[in-house]
Amino acid sequence: MRKLALALSSILAITTAATLTPAIAADRTNLTMSAIVITPLNIVQTRAMNFGFIYKPATGTATKRSTALFRVTGEGNANVRISHAPAAIIANGSNRLTVRLSGAGTNRLPASGAMTKAIGGSVTVASTTAKGRYVGSTVVTASYL
Repeated sequence: MRKLALALSSILAITTAATLTPAIAADRTNLTMSAIVITPLNIVQTRAMNFGFIYKPATGTATKRSTALFRVTGEGNANVRISHAPAAIIANGSNRLTVRLSGAGTNRLPASGAMTKAIGGSVTVASTTAKGRYVGSTVVTASYL
């Protein structure tokens, strides 16, 4: 009988301890969410990079510069990155010229959300450059930061 009483008191003690111990196994909170929908970003070339006639020198090299213009529109006062490769190729058949590009970087759109962005380029021709019309293109990207 004593063993039974001892066993029952042990079970009672364990049950009491289990019900008096606070449970900290879980907790919860709210996840808040928000979104701001903004104007889509758009970039359009408004003036091509046209080097015109380049007179190749009798000796050495000659360099000519030109500027292309782009209209960038989007959310007013937003920061925008304009990016492009550092150089592009223009070709005349198998003859190629390298155009060095400049103008990539971060810009802030004005409150109106529209701006003009210039991309500069320079091309160098040597006395050995084949004559003819050289053409090509490269990608200019505008992205929100």
